Amino acid sequence: MVAVAALVASACGGGSRDDEATGLDQAEPADASSGGNGDDACAGVELEATEVGVSADAITVTIMADTGSQAIPGMANGSVEAVQAWADLVNEEGGLACRQVEVRTYDSKLNPDESRNGYVDGCQSSFAMVGTYALSVVDASPLAQCDDRAGQPTGLPEVAAVNLNVLHYCNPTTYSWSGQGQPCPPVEGSREMTVSAELGEYMSSVLGDDAHGVYLVANTSPSVVAASMPLVRALEDAGLAADVEAGAAGTDPQSHYTPFAATLADEQSSFVYNTATFPSFLQFRREAASQGDDSVELWMCVSTCYDPAFVEAGGDLAVGTQVVLTNLPFEEANANEELQTFVDRVETRNSFAIQSWIAARLFEAAVRQVVDAEGPNGLTRASLLTGLDTIEGFDADGLIGPTTPSEKVPAPCIVVVEATADGFERVFPEAEGEFSCGDYTTVELDPTTAFRG
Repeated sequence: MVAVAALVASACGGGSRDDEATGLDQAEPADASSGGNGDDACAGVELEATEVGVSADAITVTIMADTGSQAIPGMANGSVEAVQAWADLVNEEGGLACRQVEVRTYDSKLNPDESRNGYVDGCQSSFAMVGTYALSVVDASPLAQCDDRAGQPTGLPEVAAVNLNVLHYCNPTTYSWSGQGQPCPPVEGSREMTVSAELGEYMSSVLGDDAHGVYLVANTSPSVVAASMPLVRALEDAGLAADVEAGAAGTDPQSHYTPFAATLADEQSSFVYNTATFPSFLQFRREAASQGDDSVELWMCVSTCYDPAFVEAGGDLAVGTQVVLTNLPFEEANANEELQTFVDRVETRNSFAIQSWIAARLFEAAVRQVVDAEGPNGLTRASLLTGLDTIEGFDADGLIGPTTPSEKVPAPCIVVVEATADGFERVFPEAEGEFSCGDYTTVELDPTTAFRG
């Protein structure tokens, strides 16, 4: 979730579909006889059951998401909705690999045991995990060790929306359109990590020299903290000094933020950078307001704040908050056909939903590659993993900047929007439908011990 903000700057175009780069071919609804591959892939083919979760007429996938946690009820409901909406669309357009897509759901409940159980369940019942939004995964072994239909330990393919724990992130059968930049296989202790330089450059351009502020770091779990720290360190290396690094969990009351808001006022901090969920961010803002803070020039939040509920809940406190995104903002649906499709199909439009939608499109692109190469009966877990390995320049038809999932680096392009009383509006880069893309940098740290809060 926080790797969302580890990104970069110089303009890459966003707008229209590019089927060659993405592997998608959906400018027009596909004929049912094509199985969604844009040709006669299904004509004259007697479909077979080829894999666990692949029958002669259906492909079964599982979306595992944190929807039932008592700490943050319904947190990732949008992820489930998005994957179900994607499947409905694909089925209307002729299916995938000449089959209909069926979606199972599993509630991981922000719980490590439930997350592991979800993978065990998926191994037994589904072709792949698609759109995973589980923040407490600590054991990915059920993915890596999953037997295929032939009894071989091929592993269970997963196209995840988020993967925070390094064991999850480095699992060889897990792919994501935005990675963490950690070395794989995982190493202990200090390590070199790849992050984006651009968010730091953007913030520095707004704040000028000698900027210093408060880093509000999500500490829902050790994995969430560890995932935040590379970008925090990269921002500090870019000259955005830390007055304090403060932990923020969804269950923290406003009083938890009293000492951090006091630091904000004492140091006359020029910015606040938040990686926590927006309720935590608003608790901090309320406490800062109660202490009369007026020094902050830039309130910056990761994509968890890109939610209509943030503006509704925060009111005047939300207005002016800038949010860094790796996808085009929903307000620009008229500039991108794929974004318009998402907006039309998915009622819950937040970071959880869009990230899982993009993951589903990545899965779809890999399946289509398999069908193009081997036909609809060539669909196995092994062939899907090969398809995912070979995808380059994936941009979900312009929803994100081009990325190569097998490289496991952060998404390369950003957009910055600002909350207004009526929603959000773009502030950087200026042109609608465009991204800011640039170079990566590296930081050396042990993400499990780097947090100073």
